[in-house]
Formats: sequence, C-alpha cells, structure tokens
Amino acid sequence: DQYAEAEAAARRGIQEGADDPWLHHGFAHALYFQGPDRMQESIDFLKNKSASWSTSLHPFLYTHNWWHLALVLTEARRFEEALDIFDTKLWPEAEMPCADKTDFQVQMNAFGLLARLEARQQDQAQRWATVQKAGDELVGKHADPLHDLFLLRCLCKLGRVDEAEKLLVSMQSWAEKQAARPALGTAWVPMGRAITDLFGRGDTAAGEVLLKLQPEWAVVGNSAEQRAVLVEMAQGPLVCGKPEALS
Repeated sequence: DQYAEAEAAARRGIQEGADDPWLHHGFAHALYFQGPDRMQESIDFLKNKSASWSTSLHPFLYTHNWWHLALVLTEARRFEEALDIFDTKLWPEAEMPCADKTDFQVQMNAFGLLARLEARQQDQAQRWATVQKAGDELVGKHADPLHDLFLLRCLCKLGRVDEAEKLLVSMQSWAEKQAARPALGTAWVPMGRAITDLFGRGDTAAGEVLLKLQPEWAVVGNSAEQRAVLVEMAQGPLVCGKPEALS
C-alpha cells in the first residue's frame, strides 16, 4: 500500500545518507497508519533520531517531530512520557530556544497534544492555560483554520465560552471575505460552532454534527494525523487512525 511504499522510500533515503529531520518526519507518517503493531517501532525510531533534532531547526519541524513521538506515546497510553515531551520540548516553562511561543505552528503542536490527552481523560487544565496565554495574541487573526479550532477548544476548556463565541463571530466575518474558499463558511465555521457547543455548553449532539462535516475537514488543512483530533473530540480515542476499542 501507499504507506508501505512511503516507508520503503524513507528507508532508502536513510541508507543513501539523506538522514535528516524532514525524512524522519516522513517516516513517522509512513509508520503511523500501518497499525498498532508498528507503534513500538515508531517510538524506537523517533527516540533514536531525536538526538539529531537541533534547536536550530525551523520551529515547526523541531516541535512537530517531537509532537509525532508524543502522539504515538499518547496512543500507547504512556502519558508520563508524552507529558515530559510537552514540558521539555513543545512548551517548556523557560523561553523556547528555537521559537517564539506566539508562532501558531508551535502552538498547534502543543494544543494538539493536549487535546489528545484530554480525549483520554488526562485533565491538563494548567497546561492548556499556559498555551492559551500565548494563543490570546492570535485570537481573531486567523493564522490557520485548525489553529482557530484549537483556540475554541481551549477557551471552552478554560471556561471562557463568551470569548469563544466572539471568536466564532470573527471566524464567520473572515470566512465571508474568502470568496475563493467557500468551504470555510459551509464547513469550518460550523465545525467551530460544534466544538463550542460540545465543550462549552455540554451539547453532546454537537459531536455528531462535527462528524457529519468530516468530508469537508480538508478545508482546515494540515495532516490527517493532526485533523484526527477532531474525531477524538467527537467520539473518543484513536490508535493509528482507528477507534481505540478496535485496536
């Protein structure tokens, strides 16, 4: 299949000397969808390669490769290890050596991991609050559609539902100006409405609304693994893209 082919291509690249963090990133994607039987191999590979992830890398790549490792650890329910990555690599208390915490891509890796942990009943309210402190600077700027959905999720988590509602109004206004991207209005804004209703107002039916919009989730961009957090918001944990109960 395509993932096995991608894995083979990545292995060839490593054997030929192109052993760099972008290749490690591609390898993580290739292994992920091959199922739970490959999870430990993915963990071992990423842990081994992480020594080469210098803080001189682009902030997205540095934090995103660590996010990939934390994602698999989380799906393996190795929460302490995942949280250690959050605290030391994705969102350390001290100033990040490679990035400004107001970078939306850096925030997305942090938000994304917290949402995955939350779906597994790992309450991380304090960590959500530390990320949102930086996220507040981007509210209403619409840096990235998925980032805005994470902001809504976080604002609801922190009980700031009125602010989530204001962000939804801003999203609607911005979407109306994006004539070339009509799905922002027909799918993205309703996705935001569903997330706000689900986590801000306890409307469990909103999860079904979110899932019904899944054919249009591509409007938020990013990878399938990143968007899969939306499935987890609506119906619970996944393992390698499939319901945890089936793993």
